[in-house]
Amino acid sequence: MLVEKTFIKVLPLVFSDTKKLKSYRKDKRISQSEKKIIESWLLVKLGKNKEAIELLESLKGELSEVVQGQLYLLKAFCSLNLTAFSEAIVLFKKAEPLINKLNLKRYNFSLYYNLHETYSNIGDTEGMKWCHQLILDNISTDVEKKSYEMALASLYLKLEDTKSAFKALNTIK
Repeated sequence: MLVEKTFIKVLPLVFSDTKKLKSYRKDKRISQSEKKIIESWLLVKLGKNKEAIELLESLKGELSEVVQGQLYLLKAFCSLNLTAFSEAIVLFKKAEPLINKLNLKRYNFSLYYNLHETYSNIGDTEGMKWCHQLILDNISTDVEKKSYEMALASLYLKLEDTKSAFKALNTIK
């Protein structure tokens, strides 16, 4: 688990400090499979979803639950970005129990928010409703709170409740 603790600590740097992240490329506490996960996140961040999937497909052997959860989550993001919505839902659902084991709100929020977006893309208002409380339970930043309000407005628009949609949008400051 020591290796995974370093990996979990380093992973958010993908979105906040890629220069600092590069210093971990030679860190022996991070396994090769974890380094491929980090590299895949960087590819997704750059919009290179197909390349990220190819790199993820190269992961072989027994993977820890942490790595397997990230693998499913990354593939789900790529599928969402490539408009393969049904596949994205399956992958988000596979990632869910593994991501929840981390007990880190940041990852749970991301999973449920993007699953909500996937349901929104296919017009599944029941799926969107199911995600809402889970999103709300995992908000830990102001940015996430604003994202939640946007997701709520999206749901109301799908339900053709424009008054509630505008109310949700007006809470964003």
